[in-house]
Amino acid sequence: MRNQLLIALVTLFSIDSIAQPGQNLFVEALLQGHSSVNLQQEQINDGIDNSVNNRVIQILKQTTQNDGPLLQEAQLLYKFKEQTQCGRIEFWVSQPSSHTRWKELGGQLSICVNGGPPLQECPKKLLVPNGVLCSDKSKPIDTLEIKAIH
Repeated sequence: MRNQLLIALVTLFSIDSIAQPGQNLFVEALLQGHSSVNLQQEQINDGIDNSVNNRVIQILKQTTQNDGPLLQEAQLLYKFKEQTQCGRIEFWVSQPSSHTRWKELGGQLSICVNGGPPLQECPKKLLVPNGVLCSDKSKPIDTLEIKAIH
């Protein structure tokens, strides 16, 4: 059962994690404090016809013996002080009708309102986007504020 839940994590969070700006569950949680989406409805809206996703949803509903909708939820844990457009988000899968919350099918991430990760730091405290090399060709590192959460 544990392997099936891990498959569920990968499958379910791939449904909505990359969306248009303003529609991203994680960005909405950053801006509003909390956000959720009905997983079945999201599949219909996105035109996804994926038997694996449907099987995962079926497994989770069998686990609770409840046919209520499953939600992907995200909540703001805190906003960063240095990079004020960024914060730390916690996310999970839930089924409100059975009072079930699968935290193990979630996690935490740092995200900014543009949908990307926080900036990283080069020597001399220069901030650069994640994945960009510093001018001296060194790899940037997380800022002290970001390091503190890891």
